[in-house]
Amino acid sequence: MPKRTHEELRKERFEVAKRFADAVVRKYGPMVKAVVTWGSITRKEQTFKATSDIDCLVIIDDTAVKISDTQRAQMDNEVHRIAHSTDKRISIQPVWLLTEFWDMVRTQSPLAYSVLREGWALYDTGFFIPLRKLYERGRFPATTEAAYIRMAAVPKRIRRVEGLPAMAVFEDLFYAELETAQAILMFLGFEPPGIRGSPVAVRTHLVDAGLLESKWADELEAIVKFHKAVEHDEIKRISGAELDKWVGRTKAFVARFEKLLAKLENDRKAAQINRMTEVALKAGVVALKAFDKLPKEPADIPAAVQKHLVEANIVNPAYAGLLEKLLSMQKAVREGRLAEVPESTVFYSQDYVRKFVIEVRKVLREHQFTKRPKGEK
Repeated sequence: MPKRTHEELRKERFEVAKRFADAVVRKYGPMVKAVVTWGSITRKEQTFKATSDIDCLVIIDDTAVKISDTQRAQMDNEVHRIAHSTDKRISIQPVWLLTEFWDMVRTQSPLAYSVLREGWALYDTGFFIPLRKLYERGRFPATTEAAYIRMAAVPKRIRRVEGLPAMAVFEDLFYAELETAQAILMFLGFEPPGIRGSPVAVRTHLVDAGLLESKWADELEAIVKFHKAVEHDEIKRISGAELDKWVGRTKAFVARFEKLLAKLENDRKAAQINRMTEVALKAGVVALKAFDKLPKEPADIPAAVQKHLVEANIVNPAYAGLLEKLLSMQKAVREGRLAEVPESTVFYSQDYVRKFVIEVRKVLREHQFTKRPKGEK
């Protein structure tokens, strides 16, 4: 039998995901706001294999009817059952509530942005696709997309400067530096300042924070000052030699900020991995202690969580292998292999950890209640 192409594999996986979405909609009807798939099959890069997971997410409307923790846990279990009965390759998260999703968008959650960036709606009632379009257009601040979209015009501006009369195009060089600086500030969550405020913001948020050398704030101040002089007709002519110097300076400025953006992305990613690994391990330790199952060796904690919590049906089976995955990502950080960890994996793992911690707290409350001496209230 001939080997199937990536396109054939992709089509087959979408069909599997669509069957899952149809089954969920049949089960929960109008409560379902969207069913989304993302990950390897939605990326342009053909990185998936025939055995790769099919990542799916169900968003439930909790605005019309309040959904209790018990109902939500039942939905988690049922959606997980539907996923596995459809195809064991489907990797399904605990359900998201609509209000949760909106709050994650509002608070600029990297996980929500990851789903918007890579997500493909298998079923949508009319809110997910518009949000994704806004995201693609860079309308959400403090995202990589917004930063890169702002920076995307920079090389074009520089090329135009290299081939057109000096005074007519100096403005492109000026905006190349200004928009590059604003892009980084946006990525860090700051509102992009105006022309006069940009050098101050770069010095305050980048130089003083130890992220950037002071000469680059000086460079931005210099080009802003020069641009103002041109704008006010104090400088009426720029020689070709002088323009060439500005071109070189602007290229160096842009290159330094591109390097900074790459570092900021990696630092954010590494910090997220370390933070959520620590949180998940602490939750696992507390739960194992409560059930007198805490192993002596820290290295045995993931296996103990799997055996005594997941396989014992104390927590949702969706958390199987969670700690192993987190520790694997943390090891990649330590060994300098961060690039091997897809951003989407980091982002959706955050939500798993958050819900794992919530479920552990609930389990502990129930366990403490059952352990109370008879007659104690």
